[in-house]
Amino acid sequence: MPLVRTLLSTAHVVIPDSLALTSELRSTKMSATLDQLMSLSPDEFADDMAAQSPVSLPPALRRVLDSPRDYLTAYQHVVTSVWEAFEPLWKRADGLIGREMERVGFATVTGSLAPVLAGLNSKVPYRDGVLQLPPCDPGAPAELGNRRLMFMPLASGHRAGLYDAVHPEHFWIGYPLPGLGHITGTSPDSPAPADDALVLILGAIRAAILRQLTRQPAVGELARSLHISPSTATYHCDQLAAAGLLERERHGQHVRLRATARGMAFLELLSATPAD
Repeated sequence: MPLVRTLLSTAHVVIPDSLALTSELRSTKMSATLDQLMSLSPDEFADDMAAQSPVSLPPALRRVLDSPRDYLTAYQHVVTSVWEAFEPLWKRADGLIGREMERVGFATVTGSLAPVLAGLNSKVPYRDGVLQLPPCDPGAPAELGNRRLMFMPLASGHRAGLYDAVHPEHFWIGYPLPGLGHITGTSPDSPAPADDALVLILGAIRAAILRQLTRQPAVGELARSLHISPSTATYHCDQLAAAGLLERERHGQHVRLRATARGMAFLELLSATPAD
């Protein structure tokens, strides 16, 4: 619908929790979330939207607030229709969500969160040990402080991304649910072995890359060995480098890849098979 597209067609969208359906993060039933959306009045919606940019409303928000009742009605209709089509997929994603909880929990207790953060592919990139907010969110606190960091896997697309950095009690990041292609038919990869902790944390390709770094390959050699394209190898190497597990070293005309001290320690801690 054109009214809904007005708000969601930009690269970085700021919308209130009531429309993002995150006003109650502990809610486990979509029916309760939809009830909250349906009970939202046009005046409450307009106030909520206006509060997102108290100084200067961007053009998209100004157009929406010209007719809050029409927009809210359209949004409610779209969300209800999407959920009717999406509910079967969500039920099939239950096992993947459980495995993601296991992955994040294991990374937390073993002090291995850096690779998880670097691989979120969200609106909040992780570089040099820092989560970096987009420049469109200048009002967010610079430090996590005493707030809880919360992970929200999204079964809604391979490039999906949401976050809330301004809530006083928590900072949550929504990111694509790993393995979503297994239930949508868009990924040929096999599920990770249940007993392979390194694959559980990094994913199969990055785990394989880390295990091959003992021979210090070039990107091209790595790509051929793993039967992936050089661009895919480069992308995953960049993610490992952002997590502090990989570094590049020039040898004459060639750039070699090697594990950092942290990467070797990570490999020894989590690898289910010998590093060599």
